[in-house]
Amino acid sequence: MGLTNITILFSKQVNPATATDLSNYSISPTLAIGAAVMAEGQSVTLDVSTMVLGTNYVITVNGVQDVASSPNVIAPNSQIEFMAGTLVPGTIGQPSPGGATTVVAGGINLTAGGSIGGSADAAPFEYILQSGNFDFSVRVKNLTLSSPWAEAGLMARMSLDPAGTFAGVFATPSIANCFFDSRTVEGGTDSSSGVFPVNYPNTWLRLKRLGTQFTGYAGFDGSNWVQLGTVSLPGNPVYLGLVAASQNTNQTTVAEFQDFGTALSVTIGNFTPPGEPLGPSSRHTQFVFSEIMYTPAARTDGLNTEYLEIYNSNPWWDDLGGYQLAGQVQYTFPSPTIVPGGGFLVVAAAPGDVQSVYGITNVVGPYTGSLKKGGELQLISAVQGILLEVLAGGLAWPDVFRPNAETAPPEAAWETAW
Repeated sequence: MGLTNITILFSKQVNPATATDLSNYSISPTLAIGAAVMAEGQSVTLDVSTMVLGTNYVITVNGVQDVASSPNVIAPNSQIEFMAGTLVPGTIGQPSPGGATTVVAGGINLTAGGSIGGSADAAPFEYILQSGNFDFSVRVKNLTLSSPWAEAGLMARMSLDPAGTFAGVFATPSIANCFFDSRTVEGGTDSSSGVFPVNYPNTWLRLKRLGTQFTGYAGFDGSNWVQLGTVSLPGNPVYLGLVAASQNTNQTTVAEFQDFGTALSVTIGNFTPPGEPLGPSSRHTQFVFSEIMYTPAARTDGLNTEYLEIYNSNPWWDDLGGYQLAGQVQYTFPSPTIVPGGGFLVVAAAPGDVQSVYGITNVVGPYTGSLKKGGELQLISAVQGILLEVLAGGLAWPDVFRPNAETAPPEAAWETAW
């Protein structure tokens, strides 16, 4: 509960005299305990010296009794471990699969199952209690693809009840973009509005409250914002924080949150993207040549990071098995080669080198030939139909295929589809 308070929840009601006895508690690494206060029959809040953000602590409890007529004493040296953070770790409902929170430099990574929406939610939720007006923002650095509708964002809730009312702004892995979502009637169906493209690692979300009005925004830089939606909801204080859901009962998603805090800018306006968001480029196929790294920067370690990237613009998976790359490079995709809906596949000259440099796993190859020479690149179907074709201008591929300053990994945003 912040960095100077720890709340302990017991499995049954406890005797106040034993539960508030400071000598029954010890904390490692050592923290001074100034007070122990019963919050209710089963929980005790300890006032402690300031914890270090991101540090793991272990609480040892002895001597605490329950309220039975013949009191039971907690097992000797009962322990629980936790990580110090500014947000309270919690859950809404019972998300499946379960999740975890990892504190990293500048933020948290939230591994999440569950779902948000419909008439009830089930998701991990890291929150603070916030009263009155507020204006917060967060940068979503990345969100892994468990489903095209996986989501991560800023949410304000009137309660932690799964069917409770809420307002929030969310990002998805790719094709479902960013949007505003709310439930205005307890147990009612949620309603979404607005659309704004994702731009990892610079997808910014903002949630503002003024009176009873909650408004959600999205942006690319944390300074300029596009409004996605607004709704009126009563309630004070509210649970405000970071939430994620995989929307897949068999797989978690990982949401990387950075720079959570008070919004630093209130500039609202129209947005003109620097390019067209990824989408189908041919009526022949939903697959797209989304990036061609034809001139990787020279590396002192000698690793070869030449690659091309293929994007599935449909919201459902498809199989590239039996398809071929032809032209300046040649490669036949083994069967099956599944590309999830809204997902990417990287084909590399040296797959191990690309995996090592960029820390990704969705890499196949190697192909023969080289992209450095320019020329022609084709995607050919299993029945020999030419689905995609790119012709280089002059001696090299168009510069539009070159990631920013050679530093952007595969799946960087605003790659042009051909």
